[in-house]
Amino acid sequence: MKILDIGCSTIDRKYKSSNPKDKVIGLDKFHVNGADVLADLEKTLPFKDNSFDMIIASHVLEHTNNFFSVMEEIHRILKPKGILKVWVPHFSSNLAYTNPDHKRFFAAYTFDHFKPENIENYYSKARFNIRKRKLIIVHSGIFYFLNYIFNPIINLRIPFFEKFINPFIRVDDIYVEMECIK
Repeated sequence: MKILDIGCSTIDRKYKSSNPKDKVIGLDKFHVNGADVLADLEKTLPFKDNSFDMIIASHVLEHTNNFFSVMEEIHRILKPKGILKVWVPHFSSNLAYTNPDHKRFFAAYTFDHFKPENIENYYSKARFNIRKRKLIIVHSGIFYFLNYIFNPIINLRIPFFEKFINPFIRVDDIYVEMECIK
């Protein structure tokens, strides 16, 4: 499997596949230890169409100026039925606001704009089916164990949680797994 980790940052943060046969390519805008390819995500990437089986986007999309064009470029280089795995800060998280380079905020259903049946999908030509979606209550640290307690509960009814519970209990991250439609 050919995997691209966009915004891979340093070598210790680059995606590590459990399959040793997988080829993982790290892409970053800056010259960092983990980047195999230096490129600006907001420009045409130096890859052919349908190049990757999977793309990892861990805490990178919130840094983009033009979210829709970035998603279209990801769509272009993903193979049909390729998988896009995304982690972004939830709008209720302090993580969304503490980095001055964060340019946008995400809710659990932000990525539904790319579903083919969404009536508001005219913003972009990129199409994805949502395979998984979950809220993650604690990003990392000593309270990470709370994920095992609260994540199963908050992910039972995400719309209910975001509307009624989220004003009182914040979550750190959103994880979305999407399948590329071509």
